[in-house]
Amino acid sequence: ANKYVREPRADNALDKALKGFDNKYHLYSWILPVEHVLLAPTGLIVFRVKPQGGNVTCKNDKWTRPLGLGGLFGGMGQEPLANPTADLRNDIETLKKWLVDKVENAALVPVDGYVVFSDPKANLTLDNASMPALRADNLKDTLRKSKRGAVLSPTLYDAIQKAVDLEANGKTAE
Repeated sequence: ANKYVREPRADNALDKALKGFDNKYHLYSWILPVEHVLLAPTGLIVFRVKPQGGNVTCKNDKWTRPLGLGGLFGGMGQEPLANPTADLRNDIETLKKWLVDKVENAALVPVDGYVVFSDPKANLTLDNASMPALRADNLKDTLRKSKRGAVLSPTLYDAIQKAVDLEANGKTAE
C-alpha cells in the first residue's frame, strides 16, 4: 500500500520533478524489472525513490535516520530506509541484464542512477556515498547540469523505446 497509496507516490513525485523536459525523455514506472527508469537522449537513468522525510544521513554507504519518540510511533507502517545505494546498484545491474536480452548493442547504453527522496522535508547529509542521492525537487536541475557523455544514436534510442513499449504491452520482440 505504501508504494501505490501513500502520498507523495513515487511515480507522481518523479512526474512532477521531471515536468518540463521535452518528449525525448520518457519516464517508465512499474513496467520494467526495476521500479522507475527514465529514457533520456543520453541513456537510461534508474531512480530508487525513498519516501522518508526529516534528517537522513549516509556515511560510507551506511544509511541512518533518527526516529525519536514521534518517529517511533509515526513511522509505523512506513517503508524502511534500508540501504538505498545498494538497492540502486542492484537495480542498475538488473536493468542492464534486461537490456542485453532486449536490445542489440545494449553494452553501448549508459545506465546511471539516483536515490531520490520524494518528501520535500528530507534533509540529506551525504558523506562518501557511492551513488548520488537528492530530493525530488532538485532532480531536474541536477539532470540538466550533469555532463553525461554522448547522445545515443537515434537507432539505439528507438530500439530501447520499442523494447520498453513491448514490455509494457506484455509482448516480446520478433
